[in-house]
Formats: sequence, C-alpha cells, structure tokens
Amino acid sequence: MFLLLAAAIGLTIGLIVGALGAGGGMLFIPVLVYLLHFSPHEAAAASLIIVGLTALVSLIPHALSGNVQWRRGLLFAVFSAAGSIGGSRLNAITPGRYLMLLFALLAAMVAIAMARKGIASRRQYRDRIRKIMQEDEEDAGEISSDTENATGEAASSRVESGATNQTKQPRPLVNRLFKWVLAALITGFLTGFFGVGGGFAVVPALVILLHLNMRQAAATSLLIMVISCASSLLARMGMTLSIDLVVVTVFALTSMVGGALGPILTRRAKEYRLTLGFACLLAGVAIVTLSEQVLSWQ
Repeated sequence: MFLLLAAAIGLTIGLIVGALGAGGGMLFIPVLVYLLHFSPHEAAAASLIIVGLTALVSLIPHALSGNVQWRRGLLFAVFSAAGSIGGSRLNAITPGRYLMLLFALLAAMVAIAMARKGIASRRQYRDRIRKIMQEDEEDAGEISSDTENATGEAASSRVESGATNQTKQPRPLVNRLFKWVLAALITGFLTGFFGVGGGFAVVPALVILLHLNMRQAAATSLLIMVISCASSLLARMGMTLSIDLVVVTVFALTSMVGGALGPILTRRAKEYRLTLGFACLLAGVAIVTLSEQVLSWQ
C-alpha cells in the first residue's frame, strides 16, 4: 500500500513538473516529509537521488541533439560540486525544523521570481497579439508602406544599438569570473543543503553569465545537476540516514514517467500560464510548509 502511494504521488508530481517545465526538487521535499513521513534530512538525500536520476535520463536526448555545452558545463559543475559538498555538510548539522523553515523561504522566493517572469511573458504575448490584430486591419497599400517604414525603423534601431554597443564598456574579466564562480557555488550549495536540483537558479546563471541560449542552458543545466547531486550524495556518505531505497526507486521511476507525459498533455498551453501555474503551486508549498512548522512549535 505504501509503495502504491509513493507511485501515485511520484506520477502526479512528474506530470506537474513535466507540464510546468520546472525542477522537481522543490516539490519532492515537502511530499517526502509530510506525505511519505521522511525526516527533513532523509528527504533531502532521497530528493538528490530522484533529481539526479531524472536529470541523468533527461540529459541523454539533449546530448544526442548536441545542445549540451560540455566544456563550459563541466567547468561550472566543478565549482557547483564544491558548493554542494559544503551545503551537504551544513545540512547534517542543521535541525530539521530550521531546514523546513528555510525551505519555505526558498520556495516563496522562487514563487515570486516565477510569478514576475510569468507576468512579463503574458504582457509580451498580449503585445504580440495586439500588434498582429492591428496589422490585419490595415489595407494592402498601408501594409506595404508600413513594411517600408518598419524596415527603416529596424535599420535605424540596429544602427542605434550598434552605436550603443560600441560605447558600452566591456566588463572586466575578473568581475565576470567572480560572478560566474559565485553563481556556481550558490547553486551547488542549494543543491547540497536543500536536496533540490537547482535548475531554477542554474538556467538563468548559464544564460546571463555564460551567454547560452535557453535551449543550451536547459540542456547544460541537466549535466550540472547530475554532478551536483552525485557530489552531494558522496558528501553524505557515513551519515546515519535511514532511506527506504525501494520507495525512492518507485517514486523516481513513476516521476520520470509522469515527466515524459506532462509536456504531451500541455502541448498547446501558453507558456506564461504554465509559469504562473508553477508560481502558484510553489506559493502553496511555501504556505503549507510554513504553516506546518509554526503549528508544530505550538
């Protein structure tokens, strides 16, 4: 019966994660603690196994398609692994109650960031729709003249942007390297301390600091998560943790199945709606986790 519950929960979370395109670690932790009755420390370790296996399986098709930036990803992963080891050690000495409180804070912060991203995406989507509708209402002659004007405006904007780029001072190399290393250490620390994959932080870091496109960043982040999760688990060796590997395996397998089905079920859904949906889900996770911890103190 317990295995059936784990399978059902794993499949449900996999569907949600696959549909919303978000990291599962943020959902695995509260489920493992409050529904499957793992301790916070055991939930973090179990989540690392689940997230690591899921990322490893997901990495294969991205690697075959050539989207994984191996050299830059491995360099980022080296510092991320160092941060994950430190986070794992700190996790071992932090009381479970405080772990969950900090996790609730992290979930709230990620929910706010995702909500802002979803609102911005919705605004851009509506602006594109409005522009298309305005173009459809114009006559053929007006469309032709407007096209010429748009071409001239695009050319002038390119000239202006080129001038801006010429006057913009490049950032010092040391400053960029410092931010790059710091981002890798922080994302690794989050992986080791909370047991989350850290994809919500790795992908923006790869886009902003390493100038990867979204497809490359998403693929390369899987490589980094695999290495960070493995490092975090190695750092936990010798710790007295009682993890039911059968339950974790069933949870991981069904979660991966759900993750594969999720995108198929929401193929026609708007991206900004999925982003806002994930933000609301994380906000609910933060509220429930915080409420549980507050009530346990009373």
